[in-house]
Amino acid sequence: MMPKTVTLIRHGESESNRAQKLAEEGLAHENEAALMSVHTSERRLTPRGIEQAQATGAFIRAWMHRWSISVGECRFYVSPYARTMETAGHMDIVNARWRLENRIVERNWGSMDQLTYAERIRVYGELKLRKEHAFFWRPSDGETMQDVFNRYRDLVGTMHRDCPEMHVVIVAHGELMWAARTLHEHWSPHELRREMLRRDDHTRLVNCRVVQYSRRACDGLDPRWTPRIQSVRFVDPVAPEDSERNLDWRPVTQQTFSSGELLARAEQYPRFGDS
Repeated sequence: MMPKTVTLIRHGESESNRAQKLAEEGLAHENEAALMSVHTSERRLTPRGIEQAQATGAFIRAWMHRWSISVGECRFYVSPYARTMETAGHMDIVNARWRLENRIVERNWGSMDQLTYAERIRVYGELKLRKEHAFFWRPSDGETMQDVFNRYRDLVGTMHRDCPEMHVVIVAHGELMWAARTLHEHWSPHELRREMLRRDDHTRLVNCRVVQYSRRACDGLDPRWTPRIQSVRFVDPVAPEDSERNLDWRPVTQQTFSSGELLARAEQYPRFGDS
């Protein structure tokens, strides 16, 4: 059985995130070459990232209070990267004992990770395929999203065995959270592509985005815990009341298909020959 809730949190703004934003604006981070020479696991939060982490901690503490959840009822996992450990630390969950978990590290971007963002675009023009081919695209000598999905699925097996009556809080990375959404929301590879291409501020995996799953319907009508995940919500802890950046609880369902519906879905894709 899954934990009662699974709360996924992306780390706060990192120095790499800041360098990327500057590159997208046509500017350069003054120390980008030195920053990119350090392995991604050692890159730190910016001051803004620290503030985001503190706001996230306030949200998590308030949620635990509202739901009458004690720290002893929770399992806390964090990726062993500097920016995720900093995020978890600045969340300041009193008496929480965090477990460093290698299965939720950032997607391996291979040799691309050591390049500046301008160099990435120049050398790896196929970076645009990250969303177009979503589940299957491999960045250079790094990981596909399918690889990340399999890592996270293995952790879910551990949660099934060890945490069925607990609440799990995970601080990790954006790509890991895409993989987690694919698993928990029963997406096909093409549905992952659709969601990655769709820029929806309600659900976009911004820094310190909280994606929270529950085994309760969370509609206020039935307080019982069911065996499976029933609902999901999306919170931006920096602005939790902003209706443009948050999405309240909604149901999670697994779609099934008849033979005809499967054929109709297949017909969406072109043939390249008559035989």
